[in-house]
Amino acid sequence: MMLVYNKSIDVNHTILRLSALSMELDGKEVEKDRLRILDFILAHPVHISKMNLGKDMVKERNLFKSFENNYQNYSGNNLFEIMNPVQDMAISYLENIGVISFKKDKNRFFIDCKKVSPEVKEVITMEINSLSSQAINFIRNHLVNMNLVGKGGLKSASNLIGCKYDAI
Repeated sequence: MMLVYNKSIDVNHTILRLSALSMELDGKEVEKDRLRILDFILAHPVHISKMNLGKDMVKERNLFKSFENNYQNYSGNNLFEIMNPVQDMAISYLENIGVISFKKDKNRFFIDCKKVSPEVKEVITMEINSLSSQAINFIRNHLVNMNLVGKGGLKSASNLIGCKYDAI
């Protein structure tokens, strides 16, 4: 029997990923679904190659096929749902330390990366760590400001969350 570590269901790695995302989303108000999708993509950069992002993105998207891992044979949708409680724990922790605050009136999270500890920031900015700098750059350049809902929105493009009945 072989045990395989899956960082996507490790709460500590999820905190690291969400902290890295907070540096890209600093000062923004973010929907929980967007945060969850971006976290999944950061945990599994190969998913970018499977996203429906239009013909102009094919070349850039295909670069992420190199992240394929034979030991991580999973259904993206199932793993995305399995990650939900782990993401909730990580979000709760980041709320407790002030990185994330829930704005009830807007039903969004406000991100303040100044509250990320210097030690975590140091790990995130190290040249070699468990986060893909290519995925972070792709998220920053293409996904952070993408609409969440609607045709061509992040939910539809990622195909991780049902979006058929979303109001635009």
